[in-house]
Amino acid sequence: MLAKYGTLNNFLSTVKGYNPLHIWYLDPAAGNDSTCVANNVALPCKTWGATHGKIAAGDAIIVRAGVIDENANYTVPHSGTPGNPTIVMGYPGELAHFDHSSSAGWYGFEGQPVLDDF
Repeated sequence: MLAKYGTLNNFLSTVKGYNPLHIWYLDPAAGNDSTCVANNVALPCKTWGATHGKIAAGDAIIVRAGVIDENANYTVPHSGTPGNPTIVMGYPGELAHFDHSSSAGWYGFEGQPVLDDF
């Protein structure tokens, strides 16, 4: 993907027609919730809770490979607009697994995100 399109933003725009306002990376293995920032793959968040707390309508959450396991629904509070939806997708070529270590009432994603993987 990077060899062909150069950047993730160019890939999203060219292939999917997505133009996120900000991209938040979620990496359960290498992330850090206290230092994560938007638009920087080298400074990802570690947990869904931290990432969720930073996004706004029209942003994207790009999830790196690994298991995301939280005792809560994965809520996407901002649906965005048709031109700038809130996007949740796996990093191209990587597989993320969303789980719950406790099944007590937790079901999965809530909200109206565009869910995508490549």
